[in-house]
Amino acid sequence: MVHIMSKRQFPVVIAACIGLIVLGASPIIFSWRPEPTAAFFRENPGWQTAGYFFLNVIIAGAVLAIARLDPERGTAKVIRYCGFALLAALLTDTHYFTVDASVSKMNWQMQQYNNILLHRDPPPDQYRFLPQGTLWWMILGTGDFAYSYFVYRLFFTFLLCLVIYTFARLYLAPRDAVIVVLFYALFYPLSTRYYNGNLLDPMSHAVILAAFTCCQRRRFGELFWLFVLGMFIKETILLVIPCYYLMNSETFAWRDFRVVWRLLLLAVAGAGAFLACRIPFHFHYDLQSLNRTHGLMVASNLGLSGAWIQGMVSICTPYSLSSCGCH
Repeated sequence: MVHIMSKRQFPVVIAACIGLIVLGASPIIFSWRPEPTAAFFRENPGWQTAGYFFLNVIIAGAVLAIARLDPERGTAKVIRYCGFALLAALLTDTHYFTVDASVSKMNWQMQQYNNILLHRDPPPDQYRFLPQGTLWWMILGTGDFAYSYFVYRLFFTFLLCLVIYTFARLYLAPRDAVIVVLFYALFYPLSTRYYNGNLLDPMSHAVILAAFTCCQRRRFGELFWLFVLGMFIKETILLVIPCYYLMNSETFAWRDFRVVWRLLLLAVAGAGAFLACRIPFHFHYDLQSLNRTHGLMVASNLGLSGAWIQGMVSICTPYSLSSCGCH
C-alpha cells in the first residue's frame, strides 16, 4: 500500500486493500472463535514451533515483496529497508516496556480482542474491528496471542516507518526524508506513554499517510481503496476527503465535474463503509453508539474543561492553569 510511485503498481495497491478488508473482516462477520487453535497447539508444541516459523516467513515475504515493488534501486534502498526493520523492532521493544509489560494494559488488549470477536465490545471500538480480524489470522497459525500481537505490531510499525519516508520524499531529498522518520522515532515513546496499546494505531496511521501520499500524487484509484480500507480501521480517515481537495486546490476547480464526482464518490463510499461497520453491531444512530458518551468529543480531545471524558494527563487550558500548575 505504501509504494505508489509507478503505474505498474496500481493493481497491487488495490488488491492489497481488498485482500486486507476481506481477511480482516471475515472473522468478525462470521463470529469465529477468538483463539481457534489454542487448544490444538497446547497439545502439539512441535506444530506451534512450525507455526511461529511460517508466520515469520510470511511477514518476511511481505517485506521482500514490498521492497521489490519499490522502484528505487541500489545499496541505499537495501540499507534503508534494513534500517527501518531495525527501527520498527526497537520501537516495538519500546512499546513492550512502556505499555505491554503492564499486566493491566496487556489484559485490556486481550479483553478488547476477545470482545470484538464476540461482538461484545462497546462502541466505538466494536466498529473498528479490522486490526483484531487481521490479528486473528496470525493467532490461527500460532495459537499464541502474545507472540502474534508482537509480530503484528512489528510489521505495521515497519510499514508506518516506510510510509512516513514515502510521504516525506514527496517534498524532501532521501536523506532528509530518513531524518523525518527518525524524528517520529524520537517522539514515539512519548506518544505511547499514556495509552493502553490500541491495536489500530499503527495500521490506521500507515493507511492515512498512504492516502495522503495518493492525494498528493493524484492517484485516485489507490486513494479510493485506501480510503475504504481506512473506514474499516477508524473513521478518522474521513479527513482525507477535504484533504484531497485542499492538497490539490491550486489546480482543482469546482467547475471541474470530475473533481466534484470524485469528492462525492469518496463521501458516498465513506458513508456506506461507516454504516456497514456499525449496523450489524447494534448501532442506534445516536451519540452513545458513536463515542460511548452523551455529547460530542471535541472538548475532550482538546482537553477543555467540562468535557465528557477526562484524560489521564493534565492538559493546560485557560480554564485549568491553576490546577495544573502552569503560569
